[in-house]
Amino acid sequence: MNRHTAAAIALTVTALTAGCTSPSPAPASPPLTISGHITAGYNLYSLDWETGACFGTGAAAALTTGGQVTVADAANTTVAVGALTDPQLMEADLVGSRDRSGFRKVGCRYAFTVTGVPAGHQFYGLHIGDQTRQVPASETATPVELTIGSVPADATPAA
Repeated sequence: MNRHTAAAIALTVTALTAGCTSPSPAPASPPLTISGHITAGYNLYSLDWETGACFGTGAAAALTTGGQVTVADAANTTVAVGALTDPQLMEADLVGSRDRSGFRKVGCRYAFTVTGVPAGHQFYGLHIGDQTRQVPASETATPVELTIGSVPADATPAA
């Protein structure tokens, strides 16, 4: 084989293998954050008369400051954990007074934020005490609102 033939073969092999490197793995999606509120309604909350803080009772007994919030994948394996925070009394105008005279305490609401939820699942199971909600991955950026018992739709944090 002469020098020109060897050079032509080397050039051909180089041209054919250019761009044949193994593809880089797709970059990992950043973890998700799931947040929202859970509210215990009528007869399912009480007040600490010393601190004024509300807390769940009966079927809502898991609603306490620091109560566990878990996020699970489709196999029901826990993938992230958070906690309940910021208890707030909720109130609503139950008599249509419009001047706050008809406002009554109607629930106890807790906030939660669960960070580090691995992306890539179609849905997640959100567990707080005995309450479970399926959250589609497409809705994880929207706050999740859960209730236990009866809570008026127009309830707001107490003034």
